[in-house]
Amino acid sequence: MSYLLHIDSSALGEASVSRQVAQSFPEGWESKVVHRDLGAASVPHLSAAGITARVTPQLNGE
Repeated sequence: MSYLLHIDSSALGEASVSRQVAQSFPEGWESKVVHRDLGAASVPHLSAAGITARVTPQLNGE
């Protein structure tokens, strides 16, 4: 199944020209659209725990 990931990131909201242009793509899409608005709900910065998690050994051999 194909889907479209539509990401908005402008802080200008509806006044953003790029948002207006990007909105034309989901209108013609016939499958599922996943929309993320980073201007409205930003992604938090990585913490030290998140950065080092990839090199942390597993517990109990799991």
